[in-house]
Amino acid sequence: MTSFFNFRTEVIAKYDLEMYERFMDSFDTLPLSCLINGKFLAVHGGISPELETLSALNSIPRFTEPPRSGIYCDLLWADPVEVNNGKTRERYKVNETRGCSFFFNVDAANTFLKRNKLLSIVRAHEA
Repeated sequence: MTSFFNFRTEVIAKYDLEMYERFMDSFDTLPLSCLINGKFLAVHGGISPELETLSALNSIPRFTEPPRSGIYCDLLWADPVEVNNGKTRERYKVNETRGCSFFFNVDAANTFLKRNKLLSIVRAHEA
């Protein structure tokens, strides 16, 4: 993803390949999510069709390059999608825009929140 969005090129141009690799190593250690006050799940991207309970977050293999699919990928890259005219067929739909992860609708979010006794998902990726 860093190559696709030009981060790699910019760091190498301003610094060097070693600095880029250090950035990448540090990114691999950042938290994937955070539970705030036991009621809010903070993530960069969104939720995953594979993420049923919060306990599944503890089984994610960390300190590795993010995979192109699965819970780890979805926490980083899933996007919410609006419901058209109050009707939607799929809770999760392949995110062809990003080339990885899913779009998730309000039904998917509400199901996840209810199952995990949460109030909200707070995401940081886009406004």
